[in-house]
Amino acid sequence: MFVRAARATLVALAILPLGSGLATGAPAGAVEITLDANFVTGAEVFTASGAFCDSGTATTDELRIVGGGSGLSFHVVKTLTCEDGSGSLTIDVDAATHAWAPGDQGGWAVRSGSGEWSSAAGGGRIVGMYYGGGVVDEYSGVIRR
Repeated sequence: MFVRAARATLVALAILPLGSGLATGAPAGAVEITLDANFVTGAEVFTASGAFCDSGTATTDELRIVGGGSGLSFHVVKTLTCEDGSGSLTIDVDAATHAWAPGDQGGWAVRSGSGEWSSAAGGGRIVGMYYGGGVVDEYSGVIRR
């Protein structure tokens, strides 16, 4: 009896990941976005993988910087417009950096969307690395629609 129950348990555990999404290791709606914001030209472009369009342009709609000598906090509203015409996402970004740090980090959340992204929700983490005339931001998280 014990052997039969053990086999049934092993079979159930082997089958469970096939339909549960657990086998992939990534949550449903997982997304990675790389955004290059060039402060000199004003151009902002992104590429993405996962639960968002492949590429597009971005605009900074609002920017508030607070802080002083030891560090800064950034409060940003960005719109990411998909090159494929599927729509756009507007996100809230809150990040901080310490004096002389080579980058910043923080979080982001979907504020609103348009087109195929009109009912989108989600958010995640952001890590930015500065270069001579801008910043490359790496967004990771989840977008559900």
